[in-house]
Amino acid sequence: MLAVFENTQDMRALEFYSGIGGLHYAHTRACPGAKVVASFDINEAANDVYEHNFGRRTKQINIEAVPAAQLDRYKADCWLLSPPCQPYTRRGLGRHSRDGRASSFLALLGKLKALAHPPRYLLVENVVGFERSDTREELVRTLRECGFATQEWLASPADLGVPYARPRYFLLARMGHDACFALEAGADGLLRGVPVPCAEEAGAGGREWAVSRHDALRLEQRTLAEYLEPRPEAEFEAATSESSRSAPPMLLLSADTLHKHGWALDVVTPRHARSCCFTKTYGQYLKNSGSVVTLADSARVADLFARFPLLLPRSETRARPQQGGEKAAAEELGEAGDGTARPSLAEPADKAQLRAQVAEALAPLRPRFFAPREIANLHGFPASFCFPAETSLKQRHAMLGNSLSVDVVSHLLVYLFSR
Repeated sequence: MLAVFENTQDMRALEFYSGIGGLHYAHTRACPGAKVVASFDINEAANDVYEHNFGRRTKQINIEAVPAAQLDRYKADCWLLSPPCQPYTRRGLGRHSRDGRASSFLALLGKLKALAHPPRYLLVENVVGFERSDTREELVRTLRECGFATQEWLASPADLGVPYARPRYFLLARMGHDACFALEAGADGLLRGVPVPCAEEAGAGGREWAVSRHDALRLEQRTLAEYLEPRPEAEFEAATSESSRSAPPMLLLSADTLHKHGWALDVVTPRHARSCCFTKTYGQYLKNSGSVVTLADSARVADLFARFPLLLPRSETRARPQQGGEKAAAEELGEAGDGTARPSLAEPADKAQLRAQVAEALAPLRPRFFAPREIANLHGFPASFCFPAETSLKQRHAMLGNSLSVDVVSHLLVYLFSR
């Protein structure tokens, strides 16, 4: 039970940039019985998904057009915000507050100052890089002027043992005489990881907190096998008598795709304890948009990585499978025992030859895209979450790529609401 609210049903939240409802699910998980009294988003397709799962329609309106008086009437205890990230990315040219897509969030900050009944809690989610923006400076300045204490985090599902890297920036804010936070930030003002309760304080009824991080996990690291669906085609078509190891044609990578982009793929197996961040372009662009998975046997996958070390991630050591020990793991991943890549067994004379060789080696492994339901699993969405039947595969991947980790946000909210 939360210390601030005797009955969690008293907690009222507003959800801005609600998308497909990740913030809603996280809030419900952190504060059972609480109410999201209204949600706002201008994306019609996302609002269809939201209504399909929560039974009510998101307010499809430009947030800049919502008067402060209307926000005041909700008397919300908590604001949940996931504003557009493009102004803070390289692809978005890093224009920060000068980008028109930042204007609605800046307008909300202005309305916050005018409220007679401001929220007591806020959570803001955005991409890593937001913490270096002038929008972040305006956010922190506004919150402190309004009497909030703030704390900033960089966190990923991997910090909770989920085999999925999706680092994101989070700001937590709360108001009140006891608004200080239990954990202290580092010299740069940021905490890295996810707050987890570690013990009840003796005689105080409060909580002691620790930070869970992927590089010092106290939790068991899980593998992708726990998140994959036995029949990934089930969300698209009626059950068939096909093998549970089959993949629907729409998820399989075509021969042409393997030839053009196979060299850029991040290939994982069910035994791996990692996968790359899925973006809104997943399924449309292959490079840096998310991992692909193969269900081929370990020996064939080991041969692939041994022949083509370039398929190993460039920025990190590929996480080792959970079975077979270090030697077997190194063999499966095509690595030497010290973690360095083995030399390629075939040195192509040119890139065209390399692409042809990689495509030829990948084809028998039948790599496929992750199904939307599998990505939702990695994001921590409940089993009850689903898309309307008419939602296309492209839309499903895009909306999940724009969503967030329910697991991470729910942990942050429990920490935010606790005293």
